[in-house]
Amino acid sequence: MPGLVSTGWFALAAPPRTSAALQSEIAKAVVAIINMPDVQAKFRAASVEPTPSTPAEMAAFIKEEARRWGEVIKKNNIVVD
Repeated sequence: MPGLVSTGWFALAAPPRTSAALQSEIAKAVVAIINMPDVQAKFRAASVEPTPSTPAEMAAFIKEEARRWGEVIKKNNIVVD
């Protein structure tokens, strides 16, 4: 299907009012862990490509996913049973 982009992904999330400083601290620690060769190997062994990002990058990605799939849901009248 031309233009189809569909990927599975995982993310860490914190409560909405988590301070920017704490978000940054957690993100730096997670990126350091994800970048460890043995951790990357374990992700890849599970067919997961480790792609660390900043909180802002992840927020933008989630916003784009919500926009993309929201359109699909609306256009196809998809509802939860």
